[in-house]
Amino acid sequence: MTSQAHLPKLLQIEPTTACNFNCEMCLHDSTSQSPDRFLDMHAYRRLADEVFPALKGLILFGWGEPLMHPDFLEMLRCARRSLPNGALIKVTSNGSLLSSSSVDAVLEERLIDHLNISYDRPPGDTSEFPGHHSASDLVLGNLDYMLRHPLRSRMHISIETVIMRSNIAALPGLVEQFGALGVDSIFVSHVFPYHPQLEPEMLYTLMSAEARDVFEKLGELDPAAWFGLQQAKSSAAAVPGLTPRQQMLLKQARLDDIKLNYALFQNIKTRMSEFENTRAVFERTRSAAERHGVLLDLPPLFGVLKERSCPYVQADAAVIRADGSVVPCFKNLYAHRAYFNGRTRAYTPHVFGSIEHTPFPAIWNSAAYCQFRSDMLDMNANIGWCGDCSFSLYYCYFSEEARHDCMLNEPFCADCPFSLNLTRCVV
Repeated sequence: MTSQAHLPKLLQIEPTTACNFNCEMCLHDSTSQSPDRFLDMHAYRRLADEVFPALKGLILFGWGEPLMHPDFLEMLRCARRSLPNGALIKVTSNGSLLSSSSVDAVLEERLIDHLNISYDRPPGDTSEFPGHHSASDLVLGNLDYMLRHPLRSRMHISIETVIMRSNIAALPGLVEQFGALGVDSIFVSHVFPYHPQLEPEMLYTLMSAEARDVFEKLGELDPAAWFGLQQAKSSAAAVPGLTPRQQMLLKQARLDDIKLNYALFQNIKTRMSEFENTRAVFERTRSAAERHGVLLDLPPLFGVLKERSCPYVQADAAVIRADGSVVPCFKNLYAHRAYFNGRTRAYTPHVFGSIEHTPFPAIWNSAAYCQFRSDMLDMNANIGWCGDCSFSLYYCYFSEEARHDCMLNEPFCADCPFSLNLTRCVV
């Protein structure tokens, strides 16, 4: 086995790309992958020998439903044999294939430490809710069996849900529903706009909390004064129409390297009542969670730029696709598009190598992968942020077409909402 100092602490493995659901807000529905892929068990066992003994955690989840892999239980058993004591096995599933026999095996053999069930359908809803699965009765029945199982305490059971304009009002009810059933935690994420129709569903914005705070402190600002400021030859030059306090705030923003997009803030101002409504829903949701003793993890509405970071790099983690390709994160699994501020971004997956041809430790320790992780450890110093950029509402070659960002970094991570904890990773 390779030295533990040169291996990740966390590994996410995609058992399969196959899924029995087709949820609109999911990456699975955003692109076509044919035929369905299933991770080769020989490759998996090599990983178990080479890498698992060094891990603190293993995640089995990717583009598809993990339980559709025909050897999924053997994957779990192999992992439990190879992982060190105390290492956690986490699985995210849509819950439809968690039969009583598989649940019995998982709990009796302690094969999963943390199980996440993806569930986004409002409680009691019987309509064809946009982008959500329709097998609620089956999922809830399987969940009920787990929660009533005599060995249920051996596994942390969590609900993962994606909030949008279409379902935000139902969030407190969803927490009431699952809190009463006895789940341990509820993890909430904003939607990633993989389709153009999902952009209007976004309850958040990519403008940073720091930029928003500056604009709110500035108060009303004459557009002519703003554009006069933009054209000023010197940052110390007086700009007609700005008060001394406003000039001081803008000078401090420059010193703090906070980019200010006036046009974007005017757009955001029209949504302030919506943000306040979401905050009110969040408060009711927190109250429901407290009543049932459920751990609740909610996302922000504005990400804090100074806290920007890559969840996978911070966790010292890597992702292996079902075809054996090694990629840096979940967002880099497959080619897809994103729709922010009326523009389209095409993402190309960034592959560092394949375990079909190269041992994983060699890929992890390659110069390219090491340099990527080094750069991503301080994203604000090395990776631009599109969310506050002056081109956020307009065409930009780097944000729409280039494989790299405007600082020449590849893959493109300059508008990643995962880095601001808005859309959220399973790590």
